[in-house]
Amino acid sequence: MKVIATQSGGLALNPSNDLAADIARCVQDASAFYTLSFDPPRADSVNEYHDLKVQIDMPGLVARTNTGYYNQP
Repeated sequence: MKVIATQSGGLALNPSNDLAADIARCVQDASAFYTLSFDPPRADSVNEYHDLKVQIDMPGLVARTNTGYYNQP
């Protein structure tokens, strides 16, 4: 599940017995966000996979995003 959460831009929490703290962390994490978009070029073939990476030049900040996408002709 951690792999799926990470690849889809989600947050994977470590197991704990403090559900309230885990929920508070998720709410805090989701409180600030940006929406980025782009227009990729046409693919040469069906389901052409492309890696996707967002880099932030500020210490302590993390971008959670999909790790890739499939493009169509």
